[in-house]
Amino acid sequence: MENRSGENVGDNGKQARFLQLMERNNAGALSPKGREELVHLVARYEELMLANTETLLAEKHPELFTPSGRLRVKELERAFQRQTSTKRKKVSDQADQD
Repeated sequence: MENRSGENVGDNGKQARFLQLMERNNAGALSPKGREELVHLVARYEELMLANTETLLAEKHPELFTPSGRLRVKELERAFQRQTSTKRKKVSDQADQD
């Protein structure tokens, strides 16, 4: 499976290495070189999470993106505000009924 930037998101080797480094880190046995590798893998993971989130958002809400694929940040903020205010109102209405 590929994200919006065309990268493969299912790399089991890197995931296994990440888990190995995390175990060493938690045991206090991670070398400086291992720590550097772990920091790099965490940064890469965060980049992939952001790309995957954008991919999902583009599929579910294409109106939030320009024809060239750029995120319309102000429209996203407005949609988020509408969504959260609707949820707050539902919670408030339920509390009033109790």
